[in-house]
Amino acid sequence: MIGCCSDHTSGAPKELPNRSRAPWTTEDTGSGVDNLTKTGDGFYLRFQKYDHGFAYQAYGPVTDTPKTYPGCAPVSGSKTVTQTPWAGSFLKIDPDLRTYDAFVPTSSNNFFATCTIGSSSFQIQVAFVDLSTGKVVPKKDPNDRVLEGVDSMSLPGGGTESWTWTFTAHLPKP
Repeated sequence: MIGCCSDHTSGAPKELPNRSRAPWTTEDTGSGVDNLTKTGDGFYLRFQKYDHGFAYQAYGPVTDTPKTYPGCAPVSGSKTVTQTPWAGSFLKIDPDLRTYDAFVPTSSNNFFATCTIGSSSFQIQVAFVDLSTGKVVPKKDPNDRVLEGVDSMSLPGGGTESWTWTFTAHLPKP
């Protein structure tokens, strides 16, 4: 069901959806590595409760695809993991509706991809990258129905971790 909150005892405003569809990516690059983790079709954030802000939890598929690894040309393989819900995940919109933060812990998921060097191939272990809205708390207007942003940070030893997200509220038609 896509729609508005049904629990108005919490004080949640009527326009707050109980689901958001979320194209969301995290990419790590550096030291010859480029690894991309992203949400898949059917991923959503479901309203859970009001607890000093509006709390959502993540559900659905997340895919990791290594693009490059040191010495490999090319790397092939990817893995999709679906959890309903993702334990420890959250989207929290503050009570004033002006800031939010989101995170899905996916880095404990590992899989094997194929690394090719010349005519030889072998398996390498790859870890998902956690999904996040970055290190700076994103700002929003209280009337926003789309939350989107981009953030990045330098990694120790070189490289960059980059985040891109778009959360779109799906509201019922009046």
